[in-house]
Amino acid sequence: MNNLFYEIDYQGKIVSDFFVLPQEPKTQKIFPIDINNDIAEELKFFLIKKFLFISNGYLFYTPPGYKSAIHVDGISLHQRPALNFVLNSNRLGIMKWYKLKDGISVPLPELTSNATMYLQVEENDTEEIAQHNLKKLCLVHTGIFHNIENPDEIGRWCISIRFDQRLSFNTVLNKLISAELS
Repeated sequence: MNNLFYEIDYQGKIVSDFFVLPQEPKTQKIFPIDINNDIAEELKFFLIKKFLFISNGYLFYTPPGYKSAIHVDGISLHQRPALNFVLNSNRLGIMKWYKLKDGISVPLPELTSNATMYLQVEENDTEEIAQHNLKKLCLVHTGIFHNIENPDEIGRWCISIRFDQRLSFNTVLNKLISAELS
C-alpha cells in the first residue's frame, strides 16, 4: 500500500440529482462546489459512517490533451488528502506525483490564474515517483508535488472533496480501510 492514492470500494452516487456541470471553459479551471447540495446524500452518509466529514469541495476542469503544472495544493508541503472522482469517463485523468531533484528548493507560493495559492515547480526540477489513472473514487495525496494529464479528446471533469485540514492522508486512509474491514 502506498501513501499517495487509494481506490475506494464505493459503488454509489457521487453527485446529487440536482448537480449540473457549468459551461465548459476553454482553459483549465477550478469551480467551488456546494457540498450541501452538489454531493450525493449517499456519499455523505458513506463518509459519515467512517467519521469523515466533508469541509469543502471543488470541480476541476482539464481540457483535452492538457497537462497541468506540477504543484502542491496550498502554500506549503503538507499531508492532506482529497477524495477525487472523474465524472465523465473512466479513462481520463492520469495523476502523477513527483519529488524535487537533489539541490532544488521548495519554491515560494504563487497565485494561480484560478485565484488559488499553489507551490509550483518546473518539470525539469522534479522526478516522477508514481502515477495512477483515476477510474474510481480515489483518495489522493495533495500535499506533495503532483499534476494531472488528460490524454483524451474530451474535457475532464473531476469532483474533489476535502476534509478537515487537520486530517492527514494516512488518518483518512486508516478510517477508510478499517471501515472496509469491519
